[in-house]
Amino acid sequence: MPKVLFTVSYQVRPDMRETYLSNVRQLRNRLQGEEGRNYTVFQAKGKEHQFSEVIVADSLEDFDAMEDNQDEITRGLLQEIENCMERGTTRYTTMLELE
Repeated sequence: MPKVLFTVSYQVRPDMRETYLSNVRQLRNRLQGEEGRNYTVFQAKGKEHQFSEVIVADSLEDFDAMEDNQDEITRGLLQEIENCMERGTTRYTTMLELE
């Protein structure tokens, strides 16, 4: 089965940067540590408000299950992160590994 690479890129409102960083670090610790997910966040070089979240899932089924199986804490962190984003800047990409 091919792996799935999912990215979501966006700009964070300048006044919400510190709130965003706190929430995204909590989310990263939760997804990597407690759930064992391949998840990380990148900041664009030279652009202090441009970020990309990257998730690599072992299969399409695993990727689909990630959203279906979110607990309240994870959903709350995702909502807080979304509240920090500039409207209209979010771009999603889902890619499948070549076999």
